Amino acid sequence: AADAFARFVAARLEKIATGTLVHPTIKQGYASALKERSHHPAVKTLFMSQAKGAHPDSEAPAALLCAMGKDLLLHPEIGEEIFGPAAVLVVCENEAEMSALAESLTGQLTGTVHGTDADLASHRSLFSILEQKVGRLIVNGLLVSVPLSASPLPVLMLCELTKPFPTAPTLPW
Repeated sequence: AADAFARFVAARLEKIATGTLVHPTIKQGYASALKERSHHPAVKTLFMSQAKGAHPDSEAPAALLCAMGKDLLLHPEIGEEIFGPAAVLVVCENEAEMSALAESLTGQLTGTVHGTDADLASHRSLFSILEQKVGRLIVNGLLVSVPLSASPLPVLMLCELTKPFPTAPTLPW
């Protein structure tokens, strides 16, 4: 399930042009944070854009990282915001782990949840938690009003291993 979702997201990211950040120092901060996060022993890099654009001093490649929910609970720094087009897919073993992880999150401006009608109905308790953690909760959509990057991504994406997504090979661990 999670591996298919990761492949789905990575395939979409491959089609995105490199995002231009406001200033070269912001790009340097992004590159530094992304390098630090991707080298964490509990984090796997699933996708790193190789796209190049016309402004290499201020462009940031899209990245998709992945960690297990239990690891994020032990190492909350994995979930800290990276200012730029990067996301961490967090794979949870079950709904209880997903809820514990949601409870552990600090406040955010926006949260995004994706799922079928059945998924959304069966995870109603997760919505109750997230409504207390975020200023705006988006369901089955993307935040597109942030002009600071051409390819904004959520900071964390929670995915439950037992929920089906079109089949694909397993994650790289």
